[in-house]
Amino acid sequence: MRLVLCTEFYHDRGGAYAAALDAEWLLRSRGHEVIPFAARHPGNRPTPFAEHFVGYRDLRSILRRRRYGAALGAALRAVYSLETYRRLRGLIAAARPDVVHVHNYAYHLSASVFAAARNAGVPVVHTLHDYKLLCPQLSMLRHGTVCERCRGGRLHNCVRYRCVEGSSAASAVAALQNCVLGWTNVVRGTVGAYLCPSEFLRAKAAAGGLPAPALHCVPNFVRLGERHAAARAPDGRTFLYAGRLVPEKGVGTLLRAMSQVPEAELVVAGEGPLRSQLETLAPRN
Repeated sequence: MRLVLCTEFYHDRGGAYAAALDAEWLLRSRGHEVIPFAARHPGNRPTPFAEHFVGYRDLRSILRRRRYGAALGAALRAVYSLETYRRLRGLIAAARPDVVHVHNYAYHLSASVFAAARNAGVPVVHTLHDYKLLCPQLSMLRHGTVCERCRGGRLHNCVRYRCVEGSSAASAVAALQNCVLGWTNVVRGTVGAYLCPSEFLRAKAAAGGLPAPALHCVPNFVRLGERHAAARAPDGRTFLYAGRLVPEKGVGTLLRAMSQVPEAELVVAGEGPLRSQLETLAPRN
């Protein structure tokens, strides 16, 4: 089988991207052909298909330099990108895939990846790495607190509470993205199967209106190499957290739980804005 794998960046820069690359590795190891489609970036892995990739614009950097005209263009492109549509249609015409597998798309590819696949008549599978279809801010958190105020299309709450980076402008772009997704039905009317890394996410997606029969729980996996064979045998008392130190990961909850089991040990590997706060919170173990 031949697949086009859509991910915003073709290198490991976080959990969702690592999961996409792991999926690519697994599919290739089973004899399938995987063709990447992403935004151009200096860190991307080399691929002969890079000529089809879309241009990369760092909206945050543009705003910092107060290039507001360019920022407006980048924001509109995040809502719907004609460049992405044209380039993916070109790649589909050249590669003739059996399936388009969409991972992350929201800011650098846009929902036009779904329109391109639909109009080319190619089936689409979408892995849900976050809650974008239900929450413009992605994580269902409002300034660190669980929030479902946008449920049922009440997307103005994202702007009202400045949920995205504390910015009204960024929150408006995110809310507009979700409005377009709802108005056009471009995702729900195109995707044949949704892959959810957890049962919790699958249940939330069903409660949010995605078709339950199309939701499938497919957990992320870890590629075990030679280093694992040489690693210390687990003693049942040592745990590892590896990931970003941000509110949505719940590391604070994990640290408070560890204080209740002093006979166990937790190793935290990661970086992020909560590091100093978590270091203060961390118990001795």
